[in-house]
Amino acid sequence: MMTFAVLDAAYEQSCASRFPRLRMRLAYPGRLGTMGKIAAVCLLATLMVAQYTTSAAADMEYRVKAAYLYNFLRFVDWPEQAFSSDDASYELCLLGHDPFGSSLTPVSSKRARKRSIHLRHLQPNADASGCHVLFISDSEAKRMPKILRRLRTAPVLTVSELPGFAKHGGMVGFVIDRGKVRLEVNLAAVRRSRLRMSSKLLEVASEVHR
Repeated sequence: MMTFAVLDAAYEQSCASRFPRLRMRLAYPGRLGTMGKIAAVCLLATLMVAQYTTSAAADMEYRVKAAYLYNFLRFVDWPEQAFSSDDASYELCLLGHDPFGSSLTPVSSKRARKRSIHLRHLQPNADASGCHVLFISDSEAKRMPKILRRLRTAPVLTVSELPGFAKHGGMVGFVIDRGKVRLEVNLAAVRRSRLRMSSKLLEVASEVHR
């Protein structure tokens, strides 16, 4: 029958092999005491690694989404009247809670089709008709129908990660499919607002509603 001492040693070895920095601590059983303390240290390290991994994955997800927002400016055509002048900037707007953090910062220093890009953070109920791309946060879920009705024919590309966004009248919905960011496009909504979307974007969409 395996004794607690053997279990203790086995657990120490397992924990130390997964987290090398704990080896020094695990080498001093007098300081750590019982197996419970060792387990606590190992669990804490496991949670820290899991939290870091989750955070890194979320960061990468929004960097990919930020890249998509930038490419929308490159591969969508707006009518001339959507710009106040020939050198007017693109207005890239975020409505509600901002999930991107610093992921969108590099976009503001880029240009698309020789136009600069201006990032705007809008408060709830703000007028978004002057935006070219509008990312609608999930914090605006309850107001979503009203927002889409207000922008129904405006030349504003509406984007969101809310479930079923494209099916319910939005233009581009971000979806996660097998760990990758995909697009759902409502082509009828895009055309209704006099926008033209490049076939290059449509080719990478997982679903297109016509």
